[in-house]
Amino acid sequence: MKSGDQLIVTSIVEVLRKKIISGELPPGKKMREVELSAEFCVSRTPIREAFRVLQSEGLLTYIPRCGVMVADGLDDLKVFEMIQVWGLLSTEASFLAAMNATDSEKAELLRIQDIMERDPFEPNKMGNLDHRLHGAIAKISRNSALYDYVCDIQSHLGSLAFATQFNERRYVNSVMEHKNMVDAIVNGHAELARAYTQIHFQLSAAFHRGNVQEFNQRLSGKKGP
Repeated sequence: MKSGDQLIVTSIVEVLRKKIISGELPPGKKMREVELSAEFCVSRTPIREAFRVLQSEGLLTYIPRCGVMVADGLDDLKVFEMIQVWGLLSTEASFLAAMNATDSEKAELLRIQDIMERDPFEPNKMGNLDHRLHGAIAKISRNSALYDYVCDIQSHLGSLAFATQFNERRYVNSVMEHKNMVDAIVNGHAELARAYTQIHFQLSAAFHRGNVQEFNQRLSGKKGP
């Protein structure tokens, strides 16, 4: 797909994602390609691509003989398991990064960490910074397959930052967990980096699973007849 086409798909995904999570497109709502093509002034191809992305995030579902519908909610167990897998990958990435990071790469990790510590609490920005930091660590691992898998699973969890907002207490704890990870990597303590990353993802998985359950309860109150 050309870069321009991908930008169109990404834009459509962002609009539809926000409408689904806000309840403007309620659970059970049928998604009609023709109507959306007219709304976004595009062909049906980017609409279908956007549907695929949102289906991978669990926000849309395909029902035979009915078509694509807004899902009843996110699968909290699937989210929990995906974060567990992300954690397993990132734990190994932190271990390898501690052994391989150059001075410039260490400086980049510290820069991202500094933004996390310095900037005021803002849920969506925190989610983006979290993905950015773990992506950078995976890249520093020098394992291209590991990096690709981390990027892939982060993209599948794209709706999570919007649906399950960080609360301020979790934000403060998460910043400290990231600081411990980054400090261990920067100082070359591979086993410590692995341990801190494992703890971070155990706490993160439990937090997000609980928030997904709350999100689904909110959505159920907006479900149409």
